[in-house]
Formats: sequence, C-alpha cells, structure tokens
Amino acid sequence: MSVESLQLAGLSVGMLAVLLLVWDKSATGGIGLVAVQAAANGVAALAHAVKVGSLGLAVVVIAGVGVKALLMPWLLRRAARQASVPSETSPRLHTPAALLVAISILAGSVLLFSEVASGGVLLGIALGQGLVGVWVVASRRGALAQITGVVAAETGMGVVLTIAGTSTPVLELLLLGIGLGVFLVLLGLAANVRRYAGTSDVGSLSSLTEYAEEAEA
Repeated sequence: MSVESLQLAGLSVGMLAVLLLVWDKSATGGIGLVAVQAAANGVAALAHAVKVGSLGLAVVVIAGVGVKALLMPWLLRRAARQASVPSETSPRLHTPAALLVAISILAGSVLLFSEVASGGVLLGIALGQGLVGVWVVASRRGALAQITGVVAAETGMGVVLTIAGTSTPVLELLLLGIGLGVFLVLLGLAANVRRYAGTSDVGSLSSLTEYAEEAEA
C-alpha cells in the first residue's frame, strides 16, 4: 500500500468518525469517536513523517495520538462520571439536518482543495474534519459534547499542517501543548459551571441567565 493510499484510508476513517459524532445524540458517545478520529488521523500523519524521513515528527505524532486517543477521552469519561451527565442530550438542530450540513461542509472542503492544491483531496478531508468539529460545537447543547467538537476540530486542523508539509516537530509539539492546555481549561470550566449552576447544558444556562435578569429587573 502506498503512503498516499494509507493516508487516504486513515483520513477516511477519521471523516466517518466526525460524521458519526454529528449523528450521535448521546452526551458521552462522542468521546470514543474523537478517540477513533485521533488514532486514524495519527496513521495518516505518521505515514507522512515516514515518507519525509523525520523521526522527530514521527515521535511527536505518536505522542499526539496518545494524548488525543487515550488521555483526553479518559479525562472526558471521568468528568462525565463525576458530573453524572445524562445519557442523552438534545442538539440545537434536528440530527438529520445537522448531518446534512456536516456532509456539505466535508464535500465542499474536498472539492475546493482538489482544485487548488496538490494532494488536495487529503487536505480537503482533513480540513473538513476540523470544520465539522466546529459545527459540532455550534450544534450541540451539552458542554462535554461541545468539548468533543473542539477536540475533533483541533485534530483535523492539526493534520492539515502535517500533511501539507508545513509543520515541524517543534511546531507539532507546541500545538499539542496548546491543544491540551485549552482542553484542560474547557474541562475545568465545564466542571465548575455544573457545580455552581447544576447543569452544563448551554440552553439551560441561557434560560437561567434570562431568569436572573428578569428577577433583578
């Protein structure tokens, strides 16, 4: 199997994972999906590192897979257990409509990059994953579900830089550290909000804010 075929296979699995992330309405089901996405994209990124002969890049990619496919999902599941997150959440948009938007985003990204860049299909799939991750954040109500969207977005955007050949081991390590830091901050905020407000549902928090403002008035 050629490097390009291996990358395409990995990115395709990652693409399927983010689409299922949009489809899955459970509060915690997306945790496993972002782990699958990170592992699959890691295969694509590692194939690139082997292709260019960069041992440092390969080591950082493997470390990134460990963080995103193992550490982050473990922390998310732990937070879900501690907060007793309900098994189902209600998305902002009807699930089939949200999935249709996600498919449109991915298709548009692939079509755009296939016309303007060499290896554009691979870049388009990777960027599409990142954009769908952003869409997950916008379309979900639960804080943990939104955090999985952030992780999916960061994973997709990160592999774009790797496959495009514009990344270095130092840059990859820096981005991994920033991504982990942002993740921990968001997880801490979600835990504190739930502790003091009794919910991490963004819609419910908006309702509570409006009620408090009306009470003050």
